[in-house]
Amino acid sequence: MSKSNMIYLEGDFIEDYNGIIYDVKGFEHPPNKVVAYPRYIPDPNGDRRRGNIKYRKIYDLNERYEFLRKRLKKYIVYDPIFDTYVPEIPVEDLLRHYNPRETLLKLLSESRSLNRVLSDIISLVNYIIEYSGISYDNIGLSGSYMVDLYRPDSDIDLIIYGDETSKAVIKGLYEMYEDGVIRRYSLDELHSLYRFRKAYKISFEEFKYIESRKPFQGIFHNKEFYIRFLRSLEKYHKYGYLKYHNLGRLHITAYVTDDSESIYTPCKYRVEVLSSNPSYEIDLKKPFYVVSFRGRYTYSAFKGECIEAEGKLEEVYRDDEVIQYRLLLGESYSDYLRIVRYNEYQSHNI
Repeated sequence: MSKSNMIYLEGDFIEDYNGIIYDVKGFEHPPNKVVAYPRYIPDPNGDRRRGNIKYRKIYDLNERYEFLRKRLKKYIVYDPIFDTYVPEIPVEDLLRHYNPRETLLKLLSESRSLNRVLSDIISLVNYIIEYSGISYDNIGLSGSYMVDLYRPDSDIDLIIYGDETSKAVIKGLYEMYEDGVIRRYSLDELHSLYRFRKAYKISFEEFKYIESRKPFQGIFHNKEFYIRFLRSLEKYHKYGYLKYHNLGRLHITAYVTDDSESIYTPCKYRVEVLSSNPSYEIDLKKPFYVVSFRGRYTYSAFKGECIEAEGKLEEVYRDDEVIQYRLLLGESYSDYLRIVRYNEYQSHNI
């Protein structure tokens, strides 16, 4: 398959001819381009090595953009579909496309000769298969292991593909906790996670409450793991099917009316807005969603809860008609989501 005909999914990595490794973001990619952010960059002072080349990991979104502005400014383009500047990597500049499912299958085929670190991954995967009943074809291994840049303390990043398989894995994870196969974060580990995510827009107690409810992250064999869930491919729109228009920053309090897509990437919560600041002239009859491509907002609120959130308000168009609104979280450190008591607010128009 030619590079232009490949399907690039959330969790995939790509590598350009400069040796820069990017993580693919989302599912809507322009023709012959991939929306992706630099993740591992060649650096003589880096703390990871692949062959004769040292690498450094960059996680902070601002640092990623700064790197692109200095080194590959041509990749940052204004995209009228997203109504913002995003990094779009031409497929003609790509050396390699890394696929999580292929990575895991390769690891499984070499299971007899793996080191302890990689054997732990296979062990966790086998437990997930046992408890959920899904097949190996529905699970992938992403992150540093996929590009051979892992360290002994690297997190295990897994991806589950498909709606029904995702639900089965969630159910299985709860049973794995009950049986002691995996454990939740300790208080100290939650403090470390709070600092790492710079989640200072909410208190640590609020952060702990939200994160402690999530079944897809924790500790296995003294190693952190995190699992992302992707819907069946046909559930995602192709580039250009929808168009987004940035209306500006918005702070809301809202009542969650549907959390059925909260476990997936992107996570999505349908809400009834109770109050907002500032006020925008929008059609209150249209659906309103809180959406994020960042894992930190996944499974953060449940149906029936009241939330407070801040992010970027967007109109979502289909054929030049606004069909819904979304509050997009995760592009700024000013963004946040917290749980509040429903009776603190009285409903009124925004």
